[in-house]
Amino acid sequence: MNDNIIISCEEFIEKRISTKFLSKGKEIDWQFIRNFNYKNLDEIKEKIEEMIDDGLLEDNTTYDDYIFACDRIELIYKESKECRDSRGSSIITDKLLDNESRTSTSKRSAWVLYKNKLLNEKHFSKVSIKIIENDTEIIRKRLSTEYSEDIGAIKGMVVGAIQSGKTANMGALISQCADNGWNFFIILGGMLENLRMQTEKRLINDFSGKGMFNWVSLSSITNKKADPGQELSDLDLSNHSHTKYLCVTLKQKDRLNNLLNWIKRDTSNAKNMRVLIIDDEADQASINTKKLDSGEQTTINKLVNDIVNGPKGKQLCGAMNYICYSATPYANFLNDSSEDGLYPNNFITTLTPPKSYFGPQEIFGVDEDGLSDGLSIIRNIDSDDESKINKILEETSLDIPNNLKSAICWFLCSVSAFRFKKIKKPFSMLVNISYKTDEHSRISNAINNWISTTKIDAIINDCKKVWDKETNLFSYDTLKQEFPDYEMIDNVEEYPNFNEIKPYLKKLIEQRINYILLNDDNSFEYSNGIHLCIDNYKNNKINEDNEYKRIIYPEKKQLDAMEAPAFIIIGGNTLSRGLTLEGLVSTYFFRKGRQADSLMQMGRWFGYRFGYELYPRIWMDEITYEQFTFLSKLDYDLRMNLEQYMIQGISPRQAGPLINNTPSVSWLRITARNKQQSVIEADYNFSGVQAQTISFDTNEDIMNNNIDLTKAFLNDIPCAPIKSRSNSSFVWKNVDYKMVYHFLTKFKFCHNNRVFNNIELLLEWLNKKDTTELSKWNVVLVGVESGNSWKLSNKVSINKVNRSKKSNIKDYINIGILRTYRDNFEDIAFNELKNKEKVIQAKIKNPDERHSESFFEFKKSIGFDINPMLVIYIIDKNSKPLNVKNQKRLALNTSQDLVGLYLAIPGDKKYKDYVSKLTIKLDNKGEEYYDEN
Repeated sequence: MNDNIIISCEEFIEKRISTKFLSKGKEIDWQFIRNFNYKNLDEIKEKIEEMIDDGLLEDNTTYDDYIFACDRIELIYKESKECRDSRGSSIITDKLLDNESRTSTSKRSAWVLYKNKLLNEKHFSKVSIKIIENDTEIIRKRLSTEYSEDIGAIKGMVVGAIQSGKTANMGALISQCADNGWNFFIILGGMLENLRMQTEKRLINDFSGKGMFNWVSLSSITNKKADPGQELSDLDLSNHSHTKYLCVTLKQKDRLNNLLNWIKRDTSNAKNMRVLIIDDEADQASINTKKLDSGEQTTINKLVNDIVNGPKGKQLCGAMNYICYSATPYANFLNDSSEDGLYPNNFITTLTPPKSYFGPQEIFGVDEDGLSDGLSIIRNIDSDDESKINKILEETSLDIPNNLKSAICWFLCSVSAFRFKKIKKPFSMLVNISYKTDEHSRISNAINNWISTTKIDAIINDCKKVWDKETNLFSYDTLKQEFPDYEMIDNVEEYPNFNEIKPYLKKLIEQRINYILLNDDNSFEYSNGIHLCIDNYKNNKINEDNEYKRIIYPEKKQLDAMEAPAFIIIGGNTLSRGLTLEGLVSTYFFRKGRQADSLMQMGRWFGYRFGYELYPRIWMDEITYEQFTFLSKLDYDLRMNLEQYMIQGISPRQAGPLINNTPSVSWLRITARNKQQSVIEADYNFSGVQAQTISFDTNEDIMNNNIDLTKAFLNDIPCAPIKSRSNSSFVWKNVDYKMVYHFLTKFKFCHNNRVFNNIELLLEWLNKKDTTELSKWNVVLVGVESGNSWKLSNKVSINKVNRSKKSNIKDYINIGILRTYRDNFEDIAFNELKNKEKVIQAKIKNPDERHSESFFEFKKSIGFDINPMLVIYIIDKNSKPLNVKNQKRLALNTSQDLVGLYLAIPGDKKYKDYVSKLTIKLDNKGEEYYDEN
């Protein structure tokens, strides 16, 4: 088939879909798209000929071409919808109607040109582009091209994902808005000039082309005096203008003040400005960290506020839209909620990461039934590393720890593999140990010393050991098993063998350490060796040897003429936001983070890994691994929470999204204290809690205590046990709460269980509840269809459950997930089922149905009484991984069976397994909104 003909057909089909269905809010009728509402094949072919004569389709287009294109477009739409549904796309909005803007299909429109760049230059898949288009349309429909005093500036929040191509989504929004009348675009681009320049250059390049608009970058309007032709009075902002204006500025006092004064200098032409402000990394600098009750504002917050809402609330621009973008929006949700502030009153939406994105859930997993355990790419840093790192930082030694050597060896092997495969792109290693700039230099000296003084053959021998180990631990088959939804899996190439990369490795090591050099013509010079970079503000200048030590990657023309360049980058805060580390394949991360949003932003390993999916590795200590696993769940729960608000029709002004806060996890705060001043703790409300023990002590006495206690508890329950719906478990109905209470007080919990290690708080809360509300419990002893037998009494015997342990955790046992979703229905007795089993099975098997309502609500809707549940699991001490090739799992191998507990209490707070929630006080209501019965 002819590619040009197929592309022509696809463009024609997209236009028909847009005009016939999308613009009218109708569901697409694919049969109508295929047959033009004709039933006869000859009539359809005749219609296609008519389209050719009208110039709407290419000459020689056949019926088969047209149907082939229809099939492709339908598949793209269906896969993008499936991705958005399965990966948590949602929006909660105010009650204002959508605007009448449309997504342009014109070949010269800003959006179509930008879309083609995403496809042809940035190599986004068509499904990913369709997801971006859909996400962007939802945001665009909430914006305003005309200011209204009744409504004020439109303020929204877009929750992205770390390193997920947020810039592509921002570019899509700007281009679609340009097609629909917005004419002035302001990007508030963080705090660092190199990132501002990177963003400005990228956007102007993305929008340039043979389109209907001329894009002008206003780079001087944030100076005291704008350059000639860049004053507001010089701009053509009329409705018929084909010029669009872009201003990328830092969130700094002088620049924002200059921008505000620039607008104030011509209030007449300002009324023609239809403005879209995108606050990139909106949780950084824009937040008011002054005490809210003082009435004061931080300088940056006040200036942004004056630009958005107008000085003293008097709007200067013809239309104002302020959109926050952040992957860690906790500070935005938990701080100033006043109507004249920057709180996203009008909408909060989430972006959909495509199935080619390696995010927190993909890398670290989610402790949730049916979801990923994570990827086998995390390597443990042990206590020996800390001792050696401290000596380096104290300048008493240059000896680097073995794990850092392994991380460097893996990096050198990876670069050599890419050079063998003739891949011409930069590859990076990140070393993030400290935020202190002096300590960066000490680490750099130690790495330089090891690479420069160790014999080449010795490094090669170390590299071979690391290569053999790593390629065995994480292979193509491992990726396919652990990330089954990865959309580019068919393009992933296996590793070359070590002998193939060895010549390239030898040549790379022989070059030793180099630095980026500045030539006389101000161009940067790169070598074929290892570039050592120290990325912090102390290295902004060129040193006396013409060396530039900050990271700056080669231009495309330079890359075409060289082998894949290698960069080892040492840094701290400047590497925590915004800056993309290209080809990041090795990370040595040894930072102590106590703040959720800051720690998440340090995860430079999140993102897209086209062409090198098998290579990324992360070395980190066990505590940091736990923190990121928790953050993965925090991120997942936030998205599920927003989805529930969308389903319930709750607006941002009705309630601030509830955010998990775990007082039991003392090493982590959600965000800085002065960024969460409007927060209200939900007073340990366990309503709706679903908590499971996934961590267990290795102490044999504790194991024996829990087994003996469980047997005594179950045998003491006065009512007779009955077979559950699965016929494999037993349930005791309407057990007195006091029995459950005494059992929980005596049970020995591992310190790492987030709800149960504060069991006193849970029990105190239960005691405060109305005695009739939670007085009767259903207790379940879970059994499985096949397995080793466990006998409670002559009448009660079950088969033990199999739960292997995670391999990353050494000091205690972590099984990841205890309960399965079907266990929520095991308190239904077998003799109660009647004709309900089919509808229960349908609920269990359909993941989307699980999110629509809680299982308690579902059970009630089909006629069952609901009681709180205590579910008990006897975990076989001989448990083994179900998949022997799963590197992230090990056999349990304990001396005694383990007892796992799952607690479920009725209520509406679904998907939340932590003790406390944070929500924001909304002063327009004078009360807090809690999502509960």
